Amino acid sequence: ATLTKSHRAETEALRARVEHLEASLEATKEQMHAALAAKQKHMDSVLAAKQREMEVARAAHATASANAAEKLMAVTKRISEFKALASRC
Repeated sequence: ATLTKSHRAETEALRARVEHLEASLEATKEQMHAALAAKQKHMDSVLAAKQREMEVARAAHATASANAAEKLMAVTKRISEFKALASRC
């Protein structure tokens, strides 16, 4: 009878330990999920900022290209004018 009581007590202690470990595991899982969600939110924010930077850079490049093309056309026109003037001489 004493052995059975001892086994019962041991079994109950082990059961309580398992329940504690399961609860601890569940809490750890929840913390990990929360940390992953926060990390994902941060990464999404970083990505959005980088995309905005790229859009600004792309727009600046397009403006610079347009300005360069405009200057090239002006220079080409001036060269044509000089050639026309030189051919009259």
